[in-house]
This record gives sequence, structure tokens and C-alpha cells, in this order.
Amino acid sequence: MSASSSPAIWFDRITFSDGTEISLDLGDVVVLVGPNNAGKSVALSDLYELMTNRRYSGIVIRSSHLEKQGSVEDLSSFLAARARLDTDGDRTIYHGYGGHFIAGPLAHLWDDVPGPLGVPFSQRLGADGRIGLASSMTMKIDPLAEPATRPIDMVYIDDVLELRLSSWFQRAFDKELTLDRGRGGGLPFVVGKVPKREGDEDRTSTSYLARLRAACTDLDRNGDGMRAFGGVILHLFAPSIPSVLLLDEPEAFLHPPQARLLGELIARERRPDSQLFLATHSADVLEGLLSAAPKNLRIIRLERAGDVNRARKLDSDETARIAADPLLRFSSVLSGLFHRRVILCESDADCLFYKTLLHTRAVSRDQHPDVHFVHGGGKDRLPALARVLRNLGVRVDVIADMDALDREEFVQSLVEAVGGDWPAIQADVKRLHKAIENNAPPKLEDVKDQLRSVLDREFCSVGELKKSIDDVLRSSSPWRRLKISGRAAIPPGQPMKQFNSVDAAFRTWGLWLVPVGELEGFCRTVGGKGPPWVQAVLEEHDPETSPELESAREFLRVLWHGPDEGA
Repeated sequence: MSASSSPAIWFDRITFSDGTEISLDLGDVVVLVGPNNAGKSVALSDLYELMTNRRYSGIVIRSSHLEKQGSVEDLSSFLAARARLDTDGDRTIYHGYGGHFIAGPLAHLWDDVPGPLGVPFSQRLGADGRIGLASSMTMKIDPLAEPATRPIDMVYIDDVLELRLSSWFQRAFDKELTLDRGRGGGLPFVVGKVPKREGDEDRTSTSYLARLRAACTDLDRNGDGMRAFGGVILHLFAPSIPSVLLLDEPEAFLHPPQARLLGELIARERRPDSQLFLATHSADVLEGLLSAAPKNLRIIRLERAGDVNRARKLDSDETARIAADPLLRFSSVLSGLFHRRVILCESDADCLFYKTLLHTRAVSRDQHPDVHFVHGGGKDRLPALARVLRNLGVRVDVIADMDALDREEFVQSLVEAVGGDWPAIQADVKRLHKAIENNAPPKLEDVKDQLRSVLDREFCSVGELKKSIDDVLRSSSPWRRLKISGRAAIPPGQPMKQFNSVDAAFRTWGLWLVPVGELEGFCRTVGGKGPPWVQAVLEEHDPETSPELESAREFLRVLWHGPDEGA
């Protein structure tokens, strides 16, 4: 609870349609993520109704519990300073931010939360109407006679607030934002290079306004991105109420840099004595939020299963870990939160190859895969990436080269990250590892002969010599042979039985060892490695029909559809 004495109403608990209950605090920033049609926008509508209508039963968020702070006297003073209150007998008519309502005495309203009093204490900003939020408006108040109830009126009477808005707007678009105070009853925001006042000029001086209008243009006449950004920051900064702000798709109309900046702005500049709920489809907004690493950031992923919306919350420790890890924060792993399924690979070349084949009809059939590919820049990051996504309920598959079996510690971390039962296969992994290590190692004299042959050649650089020596030493390793030959390098008999058992368990958990050892094993008629190899393969072979790529297509069919439907 906030230490502030100002009255506030906020969500203490919310319960989703799958029965998941999540506890919240005043000051939380709650981010709703998930694939399309998961229920994010409906959840915001539910929250608004649950604030304002005692009889409402939600769709995505079925129920809630509200907390409040402050006395009726505090409430009366608070509203009197921020709204116009008219009385009509026993009725109180409230005119202020968020709308107006007619109800009984304030004491009754305060005891009857949720209800009409939720109107001034909550506000929902939808993507559709946000463009006009900072548009030209007519001045409706006498600032000396009545409270400012609209954000634009609040800016009019507060120069510091106007400069604060302008500072963030300039960071986003390299243009300043200010009010043109010379339009009679109108209050248009203008953008551009705001001129300095000279001599005894004030902000309504004819000479100053002439220079202002020559240097700036009305916000209304600029792009949707500027107008939407202006509307969002206006409602984030200006109001002293609500205590619950519901923001739907704040990234709408914004390019990625502005979306990231908006996320950072929300994390750093939101009022600490309020709750902010936002639904987003943008990894850029999420990245911006994480960059400020607020301890009260809550990430909730929704996914629809029939009429039920499943909710998974990333705990604050995990959120802080992501914020502190640049690779997790800046990799495309965050984009995986907005897809139904994520496939993790070792490299970008792997992602490109598997993605191309997965999107063929021969593999995915008539489906359009809602899938996101992420590479870990090698094997070592795969467990961390898988763990983050699984903790938020994302279905994760990991594709790893066969030599992943080389390190038992790594295999354990990978199995546990995908939700597998490590003790159930640990003994088989140990025995398989030993069998591979002892599988007919090359004779020492043969390796020496190969090294002597390398040293007898002529090289242009030390780098070329080192590479040739490394190639000889790697080829002498049983794990290198396994990576080159795949299953064919597994010793026959009991080791092959152990491998089949381990591989079957891996596939059940979503961990897929490349059966041909490594990516390049799917097409041996093309030389090279990495992106050049992928480019050459896709130029020479039709991914939909090439017989040489059939083993790769079959591998992906089983991965995507499951072993029973893969054939």
C-alpha cells in the first residue's frame, strides 16, 4: 500500500477465467501479453467494469477484489480540488476526469466500492481513440475559479508539466511540444522548434505567437504516431486521478524506437500511487519497460483454450533477471511471448533453414504456423531462453546438434528448462556418454601422421595453420564424429538402445536432437556452413519438393504435428 494519504482505489486481487488468482499492489505496472485473440483487450474492459459496476461478472477476468485508502473526509477534499461537485438534494453530481456520474452521498459511495466512484478513479485509453486525445480542444475552465478536470486543462495551468511532456516528446521525435495559447478558446498543441521569448514578451504576445506559428505545426496536422504518443503521455502525466489506468496497445501507430521509449517512459514516469494495466503486442514496449527494471513490473501472459483464458505470471525475481541480462532483454526471445509456440535453435542459420521448411505445405499442411524462431548464439543460452518462455506458458521446442550430449551438466539444464524429468533419463545419458567416448578412438600415431602432413603444407598465415590443426584434432574427437554423422556414429547394440530411449524422452518434452548430427547433415551435396550453406541449399533445392531435403521435412513434420501425425 502507498504511504500517501490521498484516497485511492486499486485492485488487490484479480481472478482469471481459468481460476488463476493474482495478487497485486498499488504502484504495480501490469503488462498483459500473449498471442492474438488471447483476451488482452477484453481483460482491460473487464477491469474497468469491475471498478465501476458491482454486479458485473467478467469474461477474461471473472472477479476481483478492490482495496482503498483514505477517509470520506479525505475523499471529499480530494474531489473538491480536482472536480466540480454539484448537489441536488441527496444526490451528488460529479463532473471531472473520466466522465461524470450521479449518485448518493459520498459516504455511501465510499462504502459501496466498486460502483460509481470507480469512474473518477479509473480510465481506459483504447487504441482507436488515442490519436485525438491530445488534439485541439476548447478551453472550458476559468483556472482561477474551478478545478482543471481534463488533462489539457491541467497542462494549461502547469508550466512544469508542459515542459515535462515536451522533454519526452523531443526524445521520441526530436521536436518540442507546447500549447499555442493565442487561439481564443482553442488549446492546440504544436510541435517543432519552440522559439525563446524575447524582451518583455509573454506566451500570448503577438510577436512571440507569430514566431511560434512560423516554427511549429499543429499536432493535429502531423502523423498518427506523434498524435498517439502525445495522447498517451498527456494522460500518463497530467491527471492526479485515476489510481487505475488501463492502456490498450500503447505501441499503436509508433515505430519500434518510439515504442521502446514509451515503455521506458511508462516505467520511469508513472505515478507511484497508481496501478497501470497495459495490453501490448510489442516486444519493443516490453523491452522499454524492462530497461527501467521496476521492481513492481508484473508480466502476465494470456492464452485462450476454448472459452477459458489461461493466465501465467512471471514472478518479480524472474523479471529482474531478464532486466539484468542484456541477451535476454535485447534478443528476440521477448517476441515469443506473442506467439503460440517458439522454436529455439543454436544459430540464425538454423532458424532460417527450419523456418523456411516449416512454412511449406509439405510440413505444416494447411496450417499457418503461429510460431516464432529464436537463436541462442550457440548452445549455452538455450536453457535460459527456454526457461523464461516456459515460465510464461509459451510452448517451447528446442533443436540442438547431436554433440549437445557431450556435457552432462548442460544436458541436465536443458532437460529441466523444457520441463523434462532429468532423474528418469540420467542413468541412460551417463551410459550413452561413456559409450560414445569409448567408441573406437583414432590411434595416436594416425593423428600424429595427419598433423605432420598439415605442418608440411605451405600456409599464407598463422590463422590458416591453426585452423588446419584444429580440424585434425576435432575430427579425432568422438563428439566431432557424432556431429558429422549423427545417429550413424552411435555404437550398435546397447548404446543405440540407450540413445533411442533418451531421444524418445527428449522429443516428448520438446527437445529435438538433429538426427543427422548438425544442420549441414541434411544436405551433404552442398558444401560450407552457416548462412552461406543455407542460402546455397535454398537456391539449389526446392524446400517443398526436393528429395534431398525429405529427411529435414520429416524431422520438422514430427516436431510440429507430433510423432503420431508427423508421417
